[in-house]
Amino acid sequence: MDKNKIGISFIPPHKLSGLPGTTPVLLAFSGGADSRALLHLLARYCREHETPLLAAHVNHGIRGEEALRDREFCKRVAAEYGIECEVLDADIPALAREHKTGLEAEARRVRYDFFRSVMEKRGIPLLATAHNADDRLETLIFNIARGCGLRGLCSIPPVRPFGDGLLIRPLLSATKSEIIRYCEENNLAYVTDSTNLEINCSRNLIRHKIIPALEELCPSIRENSARLISAAREGWEFVEGEADKFLAKTDGESLPVSGLNKLPGAVKHCVLSKLYAAASGRELEEVHVRALSVLLQKGLPGSALSLPGRIRAVIENGRLDFVADPRRRVLPEHFAIPLAEGLNLLPGGAIMLTTSERRPAEVSENLTCRDSVRLRAGEGLVARSFLPGDTVRFRGMTKKVRRLLRETGLPLDERYLVPIVCDPDGVLWIPGVAVRDGAKTKQGGLLLSYYSDLCRNTTPLKEGFDEP
Repeated sequence: MDKNKIGISFIPPHKLSGLPGTTPVLLAFSGGADSRALLHLLARYCREHETPLLAAHVNHGIRGEEALRDREFCKRVAAEYGIECEVLDADIPALAREHKTGLEAEARRVRYDFFRSVMEKRGIPLLATAHNADDRLETLIFNIARGCGLRGLCSIPPVRPFGDGLLIRPLLSATKSEIIRYCEENNLAYVTDSTNLEINCSRNLIRHKIIPALEELCPSIRENSARLISAAREGWEFVEGEADKFLAKTDGESLPVSGLNKLPGAVKHCVLSKLYAAASGRELEEVHVRALSVLLQKGLPGSALSLPGRIRAVIENGRLDFVADPRRRVLPEHFAIPLAEGLNLLPGGAIMLTTSERRPAEVSENLTCRDSVRLRAGEGLVARSFLPGDTVRFRGMTKKVRRLLRETGLPLDERYLVPIVCDPDGVLWIPGVAVRDGAKTKQGGLLLSYYSDLCRNTTPLKEGFDEP
């Protein structure tokens, strides 16, 4: 629709998505001025194109009676247009405490998970949100303040993949003042979130303090920033194309360190971001890109870097890979389980203490016996996870357990699940890796068998692994 005809910058869904004008749309509807204006515009657009339109509203459970007012307002206004409005009532403060996240991050996760579920249930490929030009400027300033690369200068994209469909932003070129004026001219009532007026979060500080100061310095800050964002987006599209060419020559899972180090900085940034996103579902921030670049330049075998989302970047055999970090899973980082005769369940497997050579019936068929050894063991056996500084006397030398685990060929995310069996004198047995000198016996003692589903599709364990 032409701005001259409707009085506001509105990009129709079919132009943003490239899909037919009859493609169903889900509107993220908060009831504020932005989404109220977008509802009015989309309702007109969908009538003209005979397109199904649905609204979705989330009550985050943060603002008490005000939030309940907004929920009822959204349901009533949607009904006036003959549009169904799906509603989710959530307790974001409780969920944030449970997941140990911030309120804003948890609210965003719940909100977009809900939108995605509605789209899947209703078969709707497009989600429309009411982000505007002011939001785009605020995001640009925030990204610059935190330290961003070329991608951060692109700010909010007008369209991006979302679930099995697309997220579109038809009002991204419209300023907040245009939207307010449009609501006034069309007698569109809307609600106001009182927390938007509080200067206790970064976005509100930028909105109410920093942008007004920048406008005093340069009244055309919005127009100038729009040109910067446009130029950055063109540059990023070129960089992304070069990154895709590089990835097309690899297996898409792990990447050669030497090849990465030869790439221009921006292209390497993009390649790393894509690989990390595939492993974690998140975007890689600039600070982590810089840390990864240092890791790649050194290129030390076995070196690793912890990243958000329980992911570790690991260099093995001259290649970089992103793997799950078991030390940061829900499982405890450190476990210590006293071993008794019979079956002892462990994270990632089980240890059986017995005098019998036969496979015990209690052991699941899904578990494979990875190692079995008869030891001169006494009281006080404990199976625990690896600890920094662990050593074992093995083949006449004192060996670092960390190095022995690295030499197994196991992926990094599985090494930390290999149990370290100890007695009061220290490390006694590392299944498939090492047995303390003098601990083995051919008769008597205890037979220890380690069962696990680890390393089924990985390189077999090296020396010290005796498959029974």
